Amino acid sequence: MMAVSLAAQLLRYGAQAEAVEQWKIDHVEAMHCRNIEEIVRTGLSALADMRRLNEEWAKDIETGTSEFSWEEAQEFAECYRRWLGFREPLLRMIDACEAKDFSVEGADDFRVACREVALMCLDVERVRESIAALDAGRGIPFDQAMYALRNPLR
Repeated sequence: MMAVSLAAQLLRYGAQAEAVEQWKIDHVEAMHCRNIEEIVRTGLSALADMRRLNEEWAKDIETGTSEFSWEEAQEFAECYRRWLGFREPLLRMIDACEAKDFSVEGADDFRVACREVALMCLDVERVRESIAALDAGRGIPFDQAMYALRNPLR
């Protein structure tokens, strides 16, 4: 009788120990995902600051408070490129958390922000060359190019 009782106790003990171990693993994974959320918040905050500074700079140029500088344009582009440089590993971590059914706060906003920044023209030198070509009479103005793209050949 004692062997049956002891065996049952050992089975129960083993099940509880495994549950504690699984809890520990789940807890570690959940805490990892909370850390990912903090990184996402930091990244989105940094991007918001970059956008705000960029908009202020553009407004200062429009109002004549500041003069346009290719060097400053390059600095902004570099900030956006650096920000984008961190997206792939972070997106993989977000996907891993979500694959384990953890919700990552800010993940959707981060994905949208990644798409938006990825669509930005960050090749300042190419833009500079394009403007110089247009000023030299080569190429067509933006509005004409957009018209041509919107109205396919008939």
